[in-house]
Amino acid sequence: PMVCDVTDRSAFEGAIDTAVAKYGTIDLLINNAGRGCFAYVDETSDDVIEQIFRLNVFSLWYGSARALRYMRMQKRGLILTIASMAGKVGYPANAPYVAAKHAAVGFTRALRTELVDTGVTASVVLPGGTLTDWADATLGGSMSELFAYEGQRGAELAAATRSSGPSLPVIQLLDPETVALRIADQLADPPP
Repeated sequence: PMVCDVTDRSAFEGAIDTAVAKYGTIDLLINNAGRGCFAYVDETSDDVIEQIFRLNVFSLWYGSARALRYMRMQKRGLILTIASMAGKVGYPANAPYVAAKHAAVGFTRALRTELVDTGVTASVVLPGGTLTDWADATLGGSMSELFAYEGQRGAELAAATRSSGPSLPVIQLLDPETVALRIADQLADPPP
């Protein structure tokens, strides 16, 4: 294992260079660093926004740009970004993370178009809720109570208005091993 702060461009580039020097190639880069933020938009400081984007977005550029130097020469490779369903759906009290994951999805889509006919590809994974300590390790404190409250409040509003509530599927949290296996399956046969 190699310790690396992916928010530090030179550290991330150095880690990739070290891996290539040791193994002679880089076939896969998995961008998986991420952290949320428990704060409403009007309570979110510039420092928190920058921290969230530096980890969830800027690091994508740092690692991907360096890996591409090698992958383009090799004419093969895969850059896989682990985003989140937050890259497609908004959640309250977490706007910096939601915006950052939307950026991660857009980044990957743009990168994929740049890589046409190079032998290198890019893909993004959008896992749903996963049973990790993510909700408890967010900047600003745990989001677990907020998530429980939002689910309860949504049901109360639906009952008060006699509606069935939003037509969203019931969300079941996934265990990390299941998510990892699904990602591994995708690595074996990446979608176009």
